[in-house]
Amino acid sequence: MTSPRSQHSQDLADPRRIAACLKACEGVPTEKLEADIWLRLVAACVHVDDDEVRAVLEELSPVRPRLVKRPFPTGS
Repeated sequence: MTSPRSQHSQDLADPRRIAACLKACEGVPTEKLEADIWLRLVAACVHVDDDEVRAVLEELSPVRPRLVKRPFPTGS
């Protein structure tokens, strides 16, 4: 259960979030939105070697898995 204060904060954020989504999607055909165009666009950008694109992608994914290189076991 959420506290009245956190519920109030969430209620205030919803119109702002909706407005941001509408602005971001302006001009994009509904069919493209329904076809997950944003997911495909981000996936395409992952391989772009550009510092600014990389910074935006990192900002969009706050939790990143940490890759650890482990040596392959040698046959003994």
